[in-house]
Amino acid sequence: MPDSQHIVAALLLACGLGPALAPPAHAQAADPYASQALGSLGGLRPWLATLGASLSVNETADLLGNPSGGFRQAVDFQGLAVATLTLDTGKFLGWPGGLFNVSAEQIHGRNLDSDALGDLHSNTSTLSVRGTRLWELWYQQSLGPDFNVRAGLQSIDQEYMISPTSASFVNANFGWPLLPSQDLPNGGPIYPLSALGLRLEATPRPWLKLLAGVYNGSPVAAGCNQAPPLCDPSGTQFPLNGGQLAITELQLAPPGWNLPGHFKLGGWYDSERFSVNAFAAPPAAISPAPTYPGDWSVYAVADQMVWKGKAGRNLILFSRAFMAPSDRNPIALELAGGALLKAPLADRPNDSAGLAVDYGGIGDAVRRIDLEAEQAGLGHFARTEETVVEASYQAAITRWLQLQPDIQYIWNPGGGVANPLMPTRRLANETVLILRASVGF
Repeated sequence: MPDSQHIVAALLLACGLGPALAPPAHAQAADPYASQALGSLGGLRPWLATLGASLSVNETADLLGNPSGGFRQAVDFQGLAVATLTLDTGKFLGWPGGLFNVSAEQIHGRNLDSDALGDLHSNTSTLSVRGTRLWELWYQQSLGPDFNVRAGLQSIDQEYMISPTSASFVNANFGWPLLPSQDLPNGGPIYPLSALGLRLEATPRPWLKLLAGVYNGSPVAAGCNQAPPLCDPSGTQFPLNGGQLAITELQLAPPGWNLPGHFKLGGWYDSERFSVNAFAAPPAAISPAPTYPGDWSVYAVADQMVWKGKAGRNLILFSRAFMAPSDRNPIALELAGGALLKAPLADRPNDSAGLAVDYGGIGDAVRRIDLEAEQAGLGHFARTEETVVEASYQAAITRWLQLQPDIQYIWNPGGGVANPLMPTRRLANETVLILRASVGF
């Protein structure tokens, strides 16, 4: 019987990654720019370093296709380039403890989700409309070794609710969860958007961290009735309309454990008014859902190493749970879990292989509207849930290039919506194949 290394090797060959089977020819560790394809950028990076600054440019490119399911079969390409400049004010201005950060994003191509799938889960983390925009613009000041404050334009998916293990998968909702992306106004201040806010971080113990922030309640101005990035295509409007989003997260890495673990407990509250009517679109004959002042959610995230072998090999399990009021939210419950095996091949220490599942349960208010419309013969299906399973392999080709063949299977797409091309049938379950290339320039 073939061992696990031969099975993984066969999977790589089947995905057309035969060259990836050779151990990556990593640059000398002494080269500080070996992880970037363009190296020192002709001396620009070393010069910036003398000023206390650093520049990173990264491209994530996804080739996607759905051989089955959805409302049609298609192949698409979507890419995301992000440039980030950071500046240490202590070295540049003699102002110790300060960090300035500015980033911009360029989104190109098309995404399979809107072209052929109709999912609630976003099949790739590059999903967005095309364009070039400012992403983040903030200043962080340390007020001692255990406390810092950050103010400015922030994308909160860079700090909150994230499992480092699940974020290695391609589906966007293994990074930023499905529940807040569907429930918060205009998706919340997350990629490709951001919002003005103030964030505090305290680390009273090496194993304990507290994050707390207040942000504008919506990443775009009131009255946006199209895709949110189109309401602020440059990312420079800095709206302060509507309510506020407050979020707090406690992070723990218990000391003394034989194998490391990382745990997060948190919750958010948004003061804007909420109802499911925009999501449920109740027909005229169906009574709409009430509107409520404010909304909230609580969550827990866990990453735990359960096995550690030689030469960096280990197995990490993750789990996540999110809950929100069912009377005012499209998604009331989200549960996720999975596993990531580092160095699945003994001669490829920088590769990893993983399997993950994410379930999103539709809220009661949406289900009531759908069920009444279905029983009245108004062309609706009662939505219940959507589940995605993803299997992925990350192959480190060089220190600056990673290829990631990926397969996803989606049960009950859209929660069980009608196929727009055949309204008397629900969307069929979907298979999505993806090849991702991640390049550091």
